[in-house]
Amino acid sequence: SNTHNRFHPINNIPLLTIFNTIHKTMASDDLPSYCRVDEDQWNTLPASATAFVELLDLPKVHPRCLDDFVERFSNPIPIPDEEMHMNMHTHMHADDNFYERTDGIGSRIVTILYQILPPLMAMGELWIRLFACVIAPLVATMLLSKVLSSSSKSKSKDVDNVNVNENVNDKDDANARKTERRWFMLSVLGMLASAVQLTDTMYVQEYGRWNGSILLAVTSLLSTRLAVSQFQIYKSKTIVAVIAVLSLSGYLVSISERSESSVYGDPALDVATIQSGLYLSTNNTLMTRVAELWPEEERTYAPYPLGASPLPTGDSRTGIPFLVNAAPHQEYHRVWAQSSVDDEAVAIDMAFPNDGHSDTKPIYFILHGLNGGSHEEYVREFVVRRVKEGSTCMVMIARGLADTPVFGFDVFHGARVTDVHDASRYIRNALGQNQILAGVGYSMGAIILSNYLARYGEDVHLDSGMAVSGGLDLREMYNSYRSQRLWQPMLAQTLLEDFVLEKFEGRFRQRLTKEQFLALLRSKSVSEVDVRGIVS
Repeated sequence: SNTHNRFHPINNIPLLTIFNTIHKTMASDDLPSYCRVDEDQWNTLPASATAFVELLDLPKVHPRCLDDFVERFSNPIPIPDEEMHMNMHTHMHADDNFYERTDGIGSRIVTILYQILPPLMAMGELWIRLFACVIAPLVATMLLSKVLSSSSKSKSKDVDNVNVNENVNDKDDANARKTERRWFMLSVLGMLASAVQLTDTMYVQEYGRWNGSILLAVTSLLSTRLAVSQFQIYKSKTIVAVIAVLSLSGYLVSISERSESSVYGDPALDVATIQSGLYLSTNNTLMTRVAELWPEEERTYAPYPLGASPLPTGDSRTGIPFLVNAAPHQEYHRVWAQSSVDDEAVAIDMAFPNDGHSDTKPIYFILHGLNGGSHEEYVREFVVRRVKEGSTCMVMIARGLADTPVFGFDVFHGARVTDVHDASRYIRNALGQNQILAGVGYSMGAIILSNYLARYGEDVHLDSGMAVSGGLDLREMYNSYRSQRLWQPMLAQTLLEDFVLEKFEGRFRQRLTKEQFLALLRSKSVSEVDVRGIVS
């Protein structure tokens, strides 16, 4: 068992002595970022915002930077030897703790491939899926133009040119090879994009299978015609590619159309088991009244309303706006909220209107997504809009994320809601009379917010909650092959690099066995990282 058995000697020294020594021997610029305060920035706050901060009664630095921390929380938290060395930029690690260094070149290569190939494959597939609606018809048009043009040229050939010179020089042969290669690759790309529209969950749920069927048939026929009539080198390769794409498409369609109780686990179509609609408890009189005031004809769920967006699928409506838009800069002021269940703390980044804090406008308590923080563009976009309306926004940084510290072994995981409860309690105590505290969660933050509201019920410190793009039942994700293959590998890679290896590697190594840690390094999805790194 590779459990908590090696602690750094620093834990035998009183923390009060340590922090006093740090403050005496280090310049302010040398202190950790969570122990520094920019007084010039705080002095720019309007008087009303300063008064609200005083009501919060939260420190501007991490509680561990305060001299009275040991008096309030006397249990020292052991920090792993290896991580202490990492933080001091010492690279003399023991091989028994970094066992993969002596595990053989083959095992190391396998681990690297696990970390590189799934994200690369997911990225390539995602780009094709995002733009399949443009690529497929565009390639079909180009192929049709090429076939018609070649046919016209062939008919207009002069009789004297029928006998072609068989002694083609090397330069002409190389040019012909390049031309065939370009059209071969273009044909394959067009067929794959057409197959995506025929088999992909998003396209099929939006438009059915007819668009993809027609485009796949057209691109396959034109590719075959072009290969037979003009190709020499890539003729057989093109025919093989056509057969392969058609066979794969037929297989994916057939298994997704089976009349089974569930098609989960099939690599074709992930069918939603929860239908879109308005769900509420009829025992909740408030929600029942809200539903009565909300006309049913104004509840738009699916299909996506025509003309609402020029983008064809949920993937493109998520990815493309994120790529082409940029949220404006937002300045924050940070305070720290102490956990009530352990010695950790979470940061709260506050954004105030230019004219100061209002005790009548709603306060928005925001939970960001996985690997994020207050800097996330969709968080900033929301904050900027609400601040312009005169509301104060408070973004809680999830434990250990966005360069915030964790001193024990209880690092971030998406099932923890106690930090949300503690942070919102501090804010609730500073609210004005009849002031509303509204919770807003994005992605993983939406999942945590929904979980918090469900688990705490009447004891929540929020007046309302809005979950944006978060799952209601995450057990579904374990069966969503598309999500695990398409979106999660990139998130998992970022988690492993930024969270597991760069920040908390020592703690994971001590808590997990060698086999468990190696399995964690080879995780291909967020679900696997969660099971192997947090649950294990």
